[in-house]
Amino acid sequence: MMRHHLASVASWIRFSNERTPEQIIDLLLEQSAFGRDAFGYDAAAEAYFGLPAQRLTRAEQLALFTVMGNPSINDPDRHPDRFRRHYLRIAERSGVDTSTIDFERDLARLKPASKPAAP
Repeated sequence: MMRHHLASVASWIRFSNERTPEQIIDLLLEQSAFGRDAFGYDAAAEAYFGLPAQRLTRAEQLALFTVMGNPSINDPDRHPDRFRRHYLRIAERSGVDTSTIDFERDLARLKPASKPAAP
């Protein structure tokens, strides 16, 4: 088990030495799970907002980053209070003035999950 872990760390170090930060971020966004059966940022934009990623507002982009960390726990339908708290933390870290955030206005295009939330 330890050998596998060390090999994984070594491959990420090598990868980070061979790629630009932008390429690493692109790969991470392309391969991340966002919940709602969406893998990758573009699929997540469609699953959560019904829009291509290029048409998302900054608030909507932050919502996807909020979900990306742990989709089952941070989904706005399953755990709305947790989603809002985590969203505010990410917004603050991103330099957004959180006093201007209005969830109903800023995330009005957020679609409900197509599957009912698990209990």
